[in-house]
Amino acid sequence: MQEYYFLFGLGLVWLCFAVVQDLRTREISNWLNFSLLGLALFYRGFVAFNSGKAQFFWWGIAGTLFFIALAYLLYYGKAFAGGDAKLLMALGPLIPFEWFNDFIVLGLGFVFVLFLGGSIYSLIYTAAYIPSRWKPFSNCFAARWKSSRFFMYLCFVLGVVIGLSMALLDVVAGLLFLAAFALLPFLYLYGKTVESCFFIKRVLPSKLAEGDWLVRDVSAGAQVIRARVHGLTLKEIAMLRKAKKSVTIKEGIPFSPAFLLAFLAMVFYVLR
Repeated sequence: MQEYYFLFGLGLVWLCFAVVQDLRTREISNWLNFSLLGLALFYRGFVAFNSGKAQFFWWGIAGTLFFIALAYLLYYGKAFAGGDAKLLMALGPLIPFEWFNDFIVLGLGFVFVLFLGGSIYSLIYTAAYIPSRWKPFSNCFAARWKSSRFFMYLCFVLGVVIGLSMALLDVVAGLLFLAAFALLPFLYLYGKTVESCFFIKRVLPSKLAEGDWLVRDVSAGAQVIRARVHGLTLKEIAMLRKAKKSVTIKEGIPFSPAFLLAFLAMVFYVLR
């Protein structure tokens, strides 16, 4: 386990930089994500070469591929922005995978803790917005709750089944899965309500930035700009500015602190 101490320290330092950058600029640079990925894989290769433990490197590759698959799934499912997806990819080689069960306990467990912690963090972050628009917020939440009751019950049942199954492998992991499935549906409804009330805005074309997410398709002269998961390109922004077309975009909150919390939880779990 000692060979992982450097990876844990590396992850904590890089995540702290990511949090500072995300809070200041609302984005995480590619150089930060890719340098973490590259350094982690280089370290694994160096240790494997010097110790003769080739599996230390290959498990890192497997973890990277596993987290890349998860990142693409979350990105195209519109759960993550591009910077968050790349940060998740970069954390793949830092997770101490040593057997196939670890992909469930540590891999999926990390993602569940990430969303659970992220939901709680988002709850705290957005709480200050609610008093100013309590009535529309409460009405919107009640309507979403009424239309999603089946989803809520289904998640609870899945949480019980998966939590009990996970408990056969690890009691702590089982409890975390149960808590995640029990709380996440409620927090998801809360997040969608907050998003619709506070983070969907009409923006002048001069205020647009690359990667901004359109809420719906918009026409700019003879062209139609689609609301895509990749967000606006610089060329599309230029078209909107030329057409003097204001658009409705969806903003998000800095999510990197949730990555830091989930990583700390993973380190604590492994070293306990």
